[in-house]
Amino acid sequence: MNSDLRISSEQIQADVPVTVFHVRGWLDAQSEEQLLEAARTSYDEGARYLLIDMSELDTLTSAGMRALQKVYQIFTPKENHFKVAHLK
Repeated sequence: MNSDLRISSEQIQADVPVTVFHVRGWLDAQSEEQLLEAARTSYDEGARYLLIDMSELDTLTSAGMRALQKVYQIFTPKENHFKVAHLK
């Protein structure tokens, strides 16, 4: 089993553009910064809606859950966090 995290992304054009991350491997303390960096880069490049496909994720630890929480905070404006989900 490979413990590396691999992230590929694509843009889906719908009513609003959605960035899709396909994550594979392990999302843990060793790889959380990799996910956060990819999310920050996408956000800085203009992405406002993110879908994370974890169907091929082998392991998700508590550190990985923390990384997902931080990604949520990057993508969801504080004034809208009860109204619109920008991360799914």
